[in-house]
Amino acid sequence: MNDILELLYKEHDEHIARLKDLEKVIEDTKSNFDENIKNLNAKIDEIKFEYETHFKEEEEALFPKFFELQPNFPPVQCMLGEHDQMRDSLNKLKLLSDNLENNDLAWSSFDATLSDLSAVVLAHIDKENNILFQMARQGIPIEKLKEALETANSVRERATA
Repeated sequence: MNDILELLYKEHDEHIARLKDLEKVIEDTKSNFDENIKNLNAKIDEIKFEYETHFKEEEEALFPKFFELQPNFPPVQCMLGEHDQMRDSLNKLKLLSDNLENNDLAWSSFDATLSDLSAVVLAHIDKENNILFQMARQGIPIEKLKEALETANSVRERATA
């Protein structure tokens, strides 16, 4: 990786793949609940961990570089709000999966929460990839983007320690 933007683009692709993997785990769990519920909970734990680590990488490494140029930069404030929204949805999804019963009402609530999360994640990634990261590439010096990569690597090291 040459800078933080390369890392974040790669992680965005991985986040989309995790959502697709989760759909398969959900199908398996719906068809054989008792055998697969642990896999569902493990997948949600993985997604929560990876998303939270990614959020912290952006919040501690990239976003401060924008704030050096303009405090309270509105596009970053928007992304921070979406991070909070996704955290809330992930926490709700985890709570639902931890207490999931194999009935239509429980699955309906779970599916609705996942649908909401997926919509926010995909829109968020699109905004970051196509707007925010383009602004970063144009406005933040490459040395600062390289520094941000070092910070992001430290964030991940702390998260996995």
